[in-house]
Amino acid sequence: MLGNSSPRISLYSFFSVLLPGVVFLLGVIPFLPSKTSLGSLGVLLPILAIGFAVGQAVHTVAVAIESNSSKSEEIKEMMNEATSRREKANLWFKRWFIAEPLRQLFGDQYFENTSHRKRFINELNTNQDGEILDTEVCNSFYEVSRGTFPELNLPESRTDLDENGDTARRFDLLYGNIRSVVHIDGRGRSRSFQAIYSFCRSMWIVSICLFLIYAIYSMLSMIGVLSELASYTSFIGTLDISSRILAPAAFIIAVGSFKLFNTAKQNYQKYYIQYLISDFLILQSDRIASGQQVDLSHSFDEGESE
Repeated sequence: MLGNSSPRISLYSFFSVLLPGVVFLLGVIPFLPSKTSLGSLGVLLPILAIGFAVGQAVHTVAVAIESNSSKSEEIKEMMNEATSRREKANLWFKRWFIAEPLRQLFGDQYFENTSHRKRFINELNTNQDGEILDTEVCNSFYEVSRGTFPELNLPESRTDLDENGDTARRFDLLYGNIRSVVHIDGRGRSRSFQAIYSFCRSMWIVSICLFLIYAIYSMLSMIGVLSELASYTSFIGTLDISSRILAPAAFIIAVGSFKLFNTAKQNYQKYYIQYLISDFLILQSDRIASGQQVDLSHSFDEGESE
């Protein structure tokens, strides 16, 4: 039986939402009027509240980019196979307003990254090239999953998943069930790696946004437009930093942060998947040995479409 607990911010919310939001606010504070009082404790609560809201927006954007990014060629093929106008319009938007701008900004290497859900699916799908877990671990995990979630009607062999038209749907349900088991238990290390991975993903977006803000500020300052737009002296304006120095400094910091958090994101994503599967196997072994049962049933209608 689950114990009662008072509402509190989770580890995931702190790292992936609150902390990146606060970092973003700290990054834009130098643009506030220099007379703004920031030394009192009274501003702490508004900063945390606004930081959480901004962090949630950053988290949403990061998830959307990670989930919807794809190569333009793949989207083009999907457009040719699409039947409805709405689907074609959606794919057209993804191609020219998401995929192409991202490719121009970050290059084709960006599209080698994928979400943790897709990486989880790639590890189990025998038609994909898994690089995190060996075959024996994946087979053991699949057998335990079949016994734990019989309502998913998973095939006897992992190789048979490629023959079903609803493979992606079964994988999605399995992934959600696995995360639920680990989250309810609360002892697995995968939750910590998921939080750090999400933090790196959100900070990746924050570093880009701060770079754009400082770059625009530097350009406006160099051409003399900034003094006409702003009727106050900001914190950064009191420092008398030359825009010719601020612009390249912001670029160097942004590129360094982008590479740092992008690399860390990929590494912690792998760790998260490894520990997610390990946590589930260990937890289920303990429950099977003690005779406990986990009921996270989802009705799976074979005739229901997505």
